[in-house]
Amino acid sequence: MASLKPFEGAIHAPTGWRGGGAELAAAPAARELELEHVYGYSGYTGRGNAFTLSGGRIVFPVSSLAVSQETVRPAAGEAPIAAQRLVAGHTGEVTCVARHPNGHLFATGQRLAPGGG
Repeated sequence: MASLKPFEGAIHAPTGWRGGGAELAAAPAARELELEHVYGYSGYTGRGNAFTLSGGRIVFPVSSLAVSQETVRPAAGEAPIAAQRLVAGHTGEVTCVARHPNGHLFATGQRLAPGGG
C-alpha cells in the first residue's frame, strides 16, 4: 500500500519561478541577521520590573533582553515613533531591572543560564 502524502498537490512553486536557486540556499548568508524590534514582556519573572526613564522611555525585560522603548507620540501627520534600544549580551533570562535615581540609567540582572554560564 502506498503511503499517503497529503502535501502533494497542495504545495506549488511561486508564480514566475523558473527553477534553480538551490546553490543560493546552500550558501551562507551574505551578512548576519540583526534584531530590529522585540514584542512581548516578561512580567511573570518579577514585580516592579517595568518603568519610565527621564525623557519618556519605558524599560522592561523580554526573555534575555532588556528593552528601552520610545514613547513620545509624533505630531499629527508624522510617522509613528517606535524606536527601541535593545540591551543584549545576557546569557540567561532577564529577571530584574532597576532604575538609577537620576532617571537616566538602568541596570539589569539575569537568572543563571543553563549550564551555569
